[in-house]
Amino acid sequence: MNKTCPNCGALLIKDAWETVETNDNGSYVFKSYLALKCLQRCGYYERADQNDQE
Repeated sequence: MNKTCPNCGALLIKDAWETVETNDNGSYVFKSYLALKCLQRCGYYERADQNDQE
């Protein structure tokens, strides 16, 4: 099943997404996960759930 972007209607593609968090002590935590991103790069993304990771 193809999902479409709720912002612009383009297809969402599987990709990786990373976040960086800064702790109170100044250290960093890098987190990465699978995500669905807008093919037209409008900025929309959502975390992929287990069903999307096939």
